[in-house]
Amino acid sequence: YTANGEHIILGGKQGSFITVDIQTRQAFHSRIQGDKNNITRVICSPDNKIIAMIAGKTVHFLNASNKDLLRSVQTSDELKCGAFTDDSCFFVAAGKEGRGLLFDCDNFSAINRFQEPEMQYIHSISISRSRVAIGTDAGVLHVFDFNSLKQQHPKPLFSKMNLVTQIDTVKFNPTGELIVFASSGKKDSLRVLHLASRKVFSNWPTQNTPLSFVRDVAFDHTSKYLAIGNEKGIVTLWELGFYIK
Repeated sequence: YTANGEHIILGGKQGSFITVDIQTRQAFHSRIQGDKNNITRVICSPDNKIIAMIAGKTVHFLNASNKDLLRSVQTSDELKCGAFTDDSCFFVAAGKEGRGLLFDCDNFSAINRFQEPEMQYIHSISISRSRVAIGTDAGVLHVFDFNSLKQQHPKPLFSKMNLVTQIDTVKFNPTGELIVFASSGKKDSLRVLHLASRKVFSNWPTQNTPLSFVRDVAFDHTSKYLAIGNEKGIVTLWELGFYIK
């Protein structure tokens, strides 16, 4: 979804993408000329002005209102995931061998190239306030201060090793107090981290929580509900008691 909820953007093969208008229910096919790579990630900025598309070693930046291409940036790294900062001023993309790029969204240029400490493939990233959560191939969750990504070798504030297979889903809740991280590589592999205490909840999920192989998670805008989708096509909805009170 775009940040205003008016469009759904679907990445496709060989630089193609589809824009679905929610009001008219019409779908518009577009293509980024000259790109033969598949678009694997589509990320919209919080201010609803920019759309970033990751296609192999390229990041495309588009105008969110008319979907015109603003700039394509070729990199030397195979990229997997990306996220905007809350103020939409920066975009972070990361991927193979733990390498990442920090982009300035004023001119869409890469202002720093950084290296994750363990050189593990970065599969997922989420940013909230001044914190950046990164999930790696080894099942490690790193939490960084955003400003540290302006260094070549940033050190995480702390790391969690509660999972043993690649973390391909990382999401902050809307208040930035919780991080949900999950792996689709092993059954029931999902954990919830309380950021302030740096503790992973030990009482949920339990062995009886019907998670199966987690494919994706999402919070509603109030943080009252957490949705978890699995490989069976089932979405379970959970109430977060603290936020309901």
